[in-house]
Amino acid sequence: MQHRKKRGLTLLEVTIASSLLAMVAGAIVMFVEAGSRTYRATASSAEMNALALAALDEVSERLRTTSPGRLSPPPLDPPPDPPVHTSQIDFERAIGFTAGEVQWGEPERLAFRYSPSDPDDGIDNDGNGLVDEGELVWLANPGEPDERSRVLTRWVRETLEGEIPGNGMDDNGNELVDEPGLAFTCEGDRIVVYLSLERIDGRRSRLSRTVTRTIALRNYDDE
Repeated sequence: MQHRKKRGLTLLEVTIASSLLAMVAGAIVMFVEAGSRTYRATASSAEMNALALAALDEVSERLRTTSPGRLSPPPLDPPPDPPVHTSQIDFERAIGFTAGEVQWGEPERLAFRYSPSDPDDGIDNDGNGLVDEGELVWLANPGEPDERSRVLTRWVRETLEGEIPGNGMDDNGNELVDEPGLAFTCEGDRIVVYLSLERIDGRRSRLSRTVTRTIALRNYDDE
């Protein structure tokens, strides 16, 4: 009986097999990395959305119990075209009734404020990749010795997303002109709030989120 000779792999075959394995492994790594990047981007976007919505929830809760007569600046009647916007609004909230009359709480303010670590100077002072970013802050008794304040959200853009500052045009098609990253418009018994957040994620990509909400005020008798 003849015995078959065993034949090993040639150097060429080993090289080809190694190249194929490397290609397959590389494709798997690229697929995993792409999935990881997509997951991180989705997670970052969801976090930005949650931050913006949480801030608007608190803004809505504080403003809905005021009245047009307790707002500064006051609503304009008739509403101008284009609408007048402001980055700061002062108000008082109804806190109860006494003898059938509304009792009003302490003066409050919602406003855009430049971040303490990045003042309004056109420079990225804090090195986070953004220039002149701000905060949405709430204040009680603003300007008084007992003033209190709290940051509702960071990462507020200097201008609303899509807006080019100082050109006198409605660049983002929302009927406002040169509006900041936090803007209020007041018309009758409604306040519209515009908020744009922006930050740089771990991949050094710019991530923005803009939300808008209309708040119907409860009309109390101010007399």
